[in-house]
Amino acid sequence: MSSATPVYNFIELGLEEYEENEMVLDVVHDLMTFFKDSTNCTCRNSSNKKDLRTCFEKVGFKRFFERHLELKALEKHEFELHIKSQLMVFEISNEKDEKNEKDKKSRHSYRYSFNISLPLCKPAYMKLCNLNDYKLLTLQTHLQENGLIERTHGNTGRVSRRNSKVFVDFNITSSVKEYLVQYGTIYGLPSPMRHRNDSGNFIYLPTGENYTSIYKKYKEDFYLEHDESETIISYSTFRRLWHELIPNLKFQPSASDLCE
Repeated sequence: MSSATPVYNFIELGLEEYEENEMVLDVVHDLMTFFKDSTNCTCRNSSNKKDLRTCFEKVGFKRFFERHLELKALEKHEFELHIKSQLMVFEISNEKDEKNEKDKKSRHSYRYSFNISLPLCKPAYMKLCNLNDYKLLTLQTHLQENGLIERTHGNTGRVSRRNSKVFVDFNITSSVKEYLVQYGTIYGLPSPMRHRNDSGNFIYLPTGENYTSIYKKYKEDFYLEHDESETIISYSTFRRLWHELIPNLKFQPSASDLCE
């Protein structure tokens, strides 16, 4: 932990029963940094709110901290089952997206909460559960398509074909495609109708993104779900699969005319 990290009074925080070791101090600092920035609460922007406290302030630091630690301690399959069970309760709609009516896609909305009486905005819920947008969307999609069945990976129960290289099979290509589709859904900007190819409308990623930066994020998300000993596909394979599977996912040029 950095020497610049502030010193926190565990008694004032209600955490006197916790040992002030490096792991606990890192979590406290991370959550305190989040709590001190009121802009992290998006539900606070409602014009008819009389209580100006953030949703996580209403929960209280100690309860937020303890729930956060409990979730971090869960095994991966336990954690994912917990999140998907909550999503089933949080879901508030299942309406057809008029723009995607042709593809029969559905839009699912969720009302997140700490408990039945303390609602949370999405950023606060993701912080509580140590989730990012990609992981949350992955679990939402798997829940809608497979219910509470445990997620499995393509190499589960298999012996690696090569120790130094990854054998690119259907499961790997499907995984890369799913990642890129969801990344485009979260961060992409749809192009005007005139920008099309045989795969449909182009989706443009923000200026400043590139293949290298997205491959780095792909690796980070990969190792959130796999052991560090597992071999990941190379950058060149990732880029080749991108062009083959999602050719309409592109990078927005700095002088783009998309908004004209």
